[in-house]
Amino acid sequence: MTIQEISEWLSRETQQGDFVRMSDEMMAAMTVEQAREVIKQFGANTLLLLPSAEIRFFEWLKERAPEVWNDLWQEDEVGNQAYVVALAHLEDLLPQGRGFPICDLQNQPNFYFTYKHILHEEAKPYVDAVLQKLEDGKQLSLAETFVLEIREKPLDIWRFAYNYKLDPEQAKAIVYELVEGGILQYTPSKDELSEYHVFGE
Repeated sequence: MTIQEISEWLSRETQQGDFVRMSDEMMAAMTVEQAREVIKQFGANTLLLLPSAEIRFFEWLKERAPEVWNDLWQEDEVGNQAYVVALAHLEDLLPQGRGFPICDLQNQPNFYFTYKHILHEEAKPYVDAVLQKLEDGKQLSLAETFVLEIREKPLDIWRFAYNYKLDPEQAKAIVYELVEGGILQYTPSKDELSEYHVFGE
């Protein structure tokens, strides 16, 4: 689809209900540039139902970490619907994105990390060694893999656990190991985290 076709489709859909549903096929065909243009046009006022792959992830989260799921999605007294988010997250939701970020929990500690959380001075020898292992084709530990993941793009530990078939507590243990080793900073509160989180990083 062209950006004009996407824009016309969204204009029609926004008049039909409280939120829009994009098919998996439309998401897969959309480029990052198109997503950014759509966000500029519609992102401020349009709500979007998460794509099916994201819903599967959050259903897994509901089972494995219900306290986190409740913090994110529990219907409030107004009846807000789970899995409906601002269209401003569209780029994150494309197949090449990280998915909807878990980075602003109110009642649970956040475990969301960006490259800024890597203690660059202290962690440089560690990161250099990991990159060398990668270049040499050697197997990385989960902790080393996590550092490379957040070096590339921001990531929360629940997404990491889901992608690598771990229990969330295992992913938390990896974070604590890296913090104790002087590799990562940990900023669990929403306020602390705000200075680190930039969408699209």
